[in-house]
Amino acid sequence: MLSSIVENQIKFYAILWLLLLHPAWAEKKVDFNQDVRPIFSDKCYFCHGPDAGDIQGDLQLHTFEHATSDRAGAGAAIVPGNVEKSLLWQRISRTDMEEIMPPQKRHMPLTETEKQTLKTWIEEGAEYDKHWSFNHSLKR
Repeated sequence: MLSSIVENQIKFYAILWLLLLHPAWAEKKVDFNQDVRPIFSDKCYFCHGPDAGDIQGDLQLHTFEHATSDRAGAGAAIVPGNVEKSLLWQRISRTDMEEIMPPQKRHMPLTETEKQTLKTWIEEGAEYDKHWSFNHSLKR
C-alpha cells in the first residue's frame, strides 16, 4: 500500500514538472497593449504619437499603418518579423548619442529591458492591438 502511494506521488510530480516546463506556458508573447504601448507612450509618443502637430521625422508610431509605411524612401520604422530592417530598432540600439532614440536631450533613455521588449515584439510580427477602451469585448 505504501509503495502505491509513493508511486502515485512520483507520477503526480512528474506530470506537474512536465506541465510547468511546457513551452507554451514558458514563453509569453509580447503584448502590444501591456508591453509595447506603455513604452511608446512614455518614451516615443511625445515626438511620434497621434498629435499630427508635434510629429518629428515624419513618423507616427501609434498605428500599424503609420509605423510600417515606407517613409520617403528611408524605409519603414517597423518591419514586422524583421528587426534588422526596422528603422526603429536601428535607432534605439545605436551607441552614438547623437543618433540614438529617444534623443539624449529628452532625458528618457530606453532601458535594456524596454529595448529587448521592442525587439522581441518586432521579431514576433509587431502586432498592434486596439487600446483596451476601444475593445468592445471588454466593455460591460
